Amino acid sequence: MYPRQLIEATAAPKDDPWVVAQTVGTFLGLFAIGLAVAALLIERARRVREHDERRFTSTPAAVGCFHTKQVHWIPALFGRRTAELKVPTISGLIEEGDRGKWTSSSLDLAFESHSDHTWVTLYESILSSIASRAPSDQWPEDWRADKYVCRFLRRVGSTKHENHVIKPDSFARYLDAHETRKLVSTCRQLQKPPRPRQQNQSANATVARGKEGESKTGLCRLTSTWIVRGRACIRVTREELAALAIITGMVFTRQDRSLYLSGFGGFGLSLDVSHAEASWSAALVQGPRLPRHAPSLGAGYTTLMAKHLACGSIPFAQNRDWVVSVYVTDEVLTAIKEGGNIIDKRAFGGDSLEFLRRLPGDKFIDALYGVYEDAGVQKSPGPSFGAILHADRETELGTWPHAVAQIAFGGLVPQANPNVVEA
Repeated sequence: MYPRQLIEATAAPKDDPWVVAQTVGTFLGLFAIGLAVAALLIERARRVREHDERRFTSTPAAVGCFHTKQVHWIPALFGRRTAELKVPTISGLIEEGDRGKWTSSSLDLAFESHSDHTWVTLYESILSSIASRAPSDQWPEDWRADKYVCRFLRRVGSTKHENHVIKPDSFARYLDAHETRKLVSTCRQLQKPPRPRQQNQSANATVARGKEGESKTGLCRLTSTWIVRGRACIRVTREELAALAIITGMVFTRQDRSLYLSGFGGFGLSLDVSHAEASWSAALVQGPRLPRHAPSLGAGYTTLMAKHLACGSIPFAQNRDWVVSVYVTDEVLTAIKEGGNIIDKRAFGGDSLEFLRRLPGDKFIDALYGVYEDAGVQKSPGPSFGAILHADRETELGTWPHAVAQIAFGGLVPQANPNVVEA
């Protein structure tokens, strides 16, 4: 009996209520400590996110296809915040437009929007057009090397963005199947001008080195957004704002002694520029369209033509570095009416031409605005009627009828200089 009593005596402490209470208390204490640590970590992550002014840029509903990667709560514990939102500059978009990557038909895709980030609709419409014209296997090398550009184009090229560009060969089928009007892209690039017999090779080499020296161009010209009053804003220069207003056909009005400008253009776009807190801000709004601004069946115009024609210049040829155009001064207008020749001239062209050269663009501008007086000039329609000559007076770069014919393929712009209209 003694061994049995010993076994019962040794087993009795296992059922001691005090030991059980200690064990339960230990587990509850550890659990409470775990909850306290978790609460501290959650509060730490909450405070980091609360002071993260760029946190909303990770939401697609706010900034569309440009949204950044959302920061997980674990990296937020160590103070990591949302990365800067980078988007192409206005100059970069205009450079791509000058290359023929998008036209005014891109703006026709934009829909009415009153969001806080007014630039998102415009940017997505332009990038949607670029993505539809250039499949991923045809992207330039600089696009492939830039992770931001690849991300934008892949996101905007998803199925939710419908291709709005109609090819000319499918235009008839489109009219049979659709009743809604839609812009048709029939733009074409300018041809290369003939080389003059005596060309300044050193000058061309200098220009070529200057173009190659630019680090990034087009879509790869990115800028970080500013966070102003809870909004992601893009830095815009005066030249970029002026070019955007010309391309969209804006007409501005200003009240006397007011630091507020309002402009209304085509495609239901309006641009409001105001001055507050020692800085200027511009808001682009996509509103409802008037009947005269409804989509038409005509061809969209190019950004190159929109800038040139508004400043009194008609581009007719281009090479790798230069756009060759006729700058229609009063003297050139008189020569055009008389069937005279136009020649290159080394002199100050005027304020309008200098303003055009300051606008964002893909190439330099070689404007011709001289008049060649010669007794042998043909004054009636013919092969040499209205010739456009190089400064050597021998190389014919084109003719005035040829330059005017380019307007039909991307030059039906909303604004044009009076001299261009009369010419």
